[in-house]
Amino acid sequence: MGALGASVGWGIFQALQIMGGQALGFASGEWHGILGSPRYQMYIAIAILILATVIMGYGNSLVPV
Repeated sequence: MGALGASVGWGIFQALQIMGGQALGFASGEWHGILGSPRYQMYIAIAILILATVIMGYGNSLVPV
């Protein structure tokens, strides 16, 4: 992963842990019955994490090995 592999990898790992935890929350029914702003904010947060993961991966690909 290049010179920044450890830093970028750690950030991506943390983002995937958060998204995995939320996916399990949705799958287990933890979010059942939650409507409105909290659910909307969670969707926005997941979208931001996905975008940040893509940006970190792309940025890491620009660093010469």
